This record gives sequence, C-alpha cells and structure tokens, in this order.
Amino acid sequence: YTPPYADVNKNITTTQTFSGGLDLDGIYPEDNVLTWHDVQTLKRWVYDLQTGTLLWESEPQSNWAYYSMGSIVVDHKLLCYGSYTGQFIAYDIRTGEKLWSYNATNIGNESPYGYYPMSPGAFAANGVVYTYGSEHHLIQPLQRGPMLRCLNITNGELLFAIDCHGSGIS
Repeated sequence: YTPPYADVNKNITTTQTFSGGLDLDGIYPEDNVLTWHDVQTLKRWVYDLQTGTLLWESEPQSNWAYYSMGSIVVDHKLLCYGSYTGQFIAYDIRTGEKLWSYNATNIGNESPYGYYPMSPGAFAANGVVYTYGSEHHLIQPLQRGPMLRCLNITNGELLFAIDCHGSGIS
C-alpha cells in the first residue's frame, strides 16, 4: 500500500495548515476503507482496506477548504466539509458517487467567503448531521449565518437552523 503523493514539489507527510501535507482522515472497517485528504490539492482519496487499492479520488473542493478540511462517515457515506467553504458534500464511500451537497448560502455580502462558514467538526445521529457556525471572530454587524444546522443524511435537505453565534469563536 502506498498513500497518495499529493504534493508534486515536496513529499510532505504530515498535515500542516498553510503548508499542505497528507492527513489520514480515518480507518473505517465497517465500510472496508481508509480515507486521506490534502489541503493543498483540496482532494480526498479512499482506499480499500483489504487490498490497498485506490477506490476513488475526489475532485478538488472549494479553495476555502485550504484552511480546514474534515469528514465523518455515516451510513456508508463520506460527509466532507471545509470550514470556510460553507459546504457539505456526501459521497458513497465505496464508489465515490456524489450523492448530494448542501451550501450554507450567503445572504447579500455578509460573508467574505461567499458562503457562511461551518464547523471543522460535525456530529451525526438518527439519520441527521449537525453542524454549527465556525467563524473565528464576530463581524459587526453580526452575520445571519452562524447557525446550528440540521441536515438529512439521505438527501442533504436542511431540516432546521437556529441562531448560534457563540459557537466556534476563539
């Protein structure tokens, strides 16, 4: 098994914000896969856990994913996000088929990123995934985007969103 060679100029093997490098997202025996991502190429790779064969490679995410990329695996889906992309993308974990995407659409020009940032961490239960606003500072006047959002895992439909300005602020 050879992990992906993400950086053509230097083979960085540890992930670092602003310098790239591969990050092993996780090993998922229930789906027989392991997953990687790289913040310079903005791509993800999924390998078969038994054979080491590359199953699929994603298209690059939005440029804003450079600052943070994350994923969780639920119900045989790889749910991917980048904090400042304001986007969740669901893939079939074995085939790489894109199942759905959700965008936290910007209202007017409130967010400089085009979408409202969402958390670098998410959690799932009972067929839904929750994410929260993750902007590291409050912009005045307050944006309408920092919310706790609940998405349907099957189709990415927004089930509800409530104001949550306190989350993700450092």
